[in-house]
Amino acid sequence: MRNKGSRMFRHYLLRLSCRILILLIFVYFYLFARDRIAPLSEFRLFGPFTPLHLLWLILMSGMLLHLLPNARVTLCCRKSRAVDFQPQPDYDPAQLSAYRRLMNRRALRVALVWITCNAVPGILYLRQILGDAEMLLLTLLYFVGDLVCILIFCPFQTFFMRNCCCMDCRIFDWGHIMMHTPMLFVPGFFSRSLFITACLVFLHWELAFARHPERFWRGSNQAIRCENCREQLCRIKEPLRRTLGLPATEQRMPPARRNGNNA
Repeated sequence: MRNKGSRMFRHYLLRLSCRILILLIFVYFYLFARDRIAPLSEFRLFGPFTPLHLLWLILMSGMLLHLLPNARVTLCCRKSRAVDFQPQPDYDPAQLSAYRRLMNRRALRVALVWITCNAVPGILYLRQILGDAEMLLLTLLYFVGDLVCILIFCPFQTFFMRNCCCMDCRIFDWGHIMMHTPMLFVPGFFSRSLFITACLVFLHWELAFARHPERFWRGSNQAIRCENCREQLCRIKEPLRRTLGLPATEQRMPPARRNGNNA
């Protein structure tokens, strides 16, 4: 019988399909009923129901889920929590410190690239070349791209972070603030509420990494090692990487101290 992947993998494939469908629906509105999705400044949470209300609920609930302590989300996200931490008892603190500095440098590069790239649509919006509808579609394109990075191909992993997979990704929960970056430039409750909530998710993640980097490194957290993975979110991404001959990621098992020696 053919292996269909883990339940979490199938769940993420379903989520990707739903996000693509949402994007296509709003492309339709953009082409044939633009007045139903813009201007965003006229959105009222307790006003007449519109497609924007449903979209706002979907986007907001996805972020709030990441802030709930007992939410059933992927271990890629849950690794920041104490309850899912499986410590390697004899890891080397010096190696953990080196890992932390390296990941912070690489994360800073990702942030600079993302800010630079998104400055372009931001400037175009401020110059009124792009409008609310275009910025909303860009947000939804990022909304789809977030799961494409998890399941199929991630340029940030390949060219910047060089981590093994999403399980040990330093910036895994940056997805929300990245996808809502276009909303930073758009006035109104719809855009500002989403961007502020995305900032809260980002700060929650960054505080967890700053306080407990040991939960994010394979050398100190056994739960995020390949041999202990049950979610298989990389079952498409890794074979594709090998087929395309993309740059190798970091070694599968980071060095950890065993019996007084580095393995």
